[in-house]
Amino acid sequence: MSTVAELMNKGLLSVGPSTTVAEAATMMGERRVGSALVMDGEALLGIFTERDIVRALGEHFDAAKH
Repeated sequence: MSTVAELMNKGLLSVGPSTTVAEAATMMGERRVGSALVMDGEALLGIFTERDIVRALGEHFDAAKH
């Protein structure tokens, strides 16, 4: 069985806290990753995932601008 280290993507994507959902989704699509680290300088604030995109679309009609 494979290990996590063998399967993980080592090219991390990070975005700032003011990045829009559309911007983050575009970057994630371009890099073919399912998540992005939300960084404020060197501080990790959280992780933005494909599930967050779906939630934003469900909550806001114009989620791309949020």
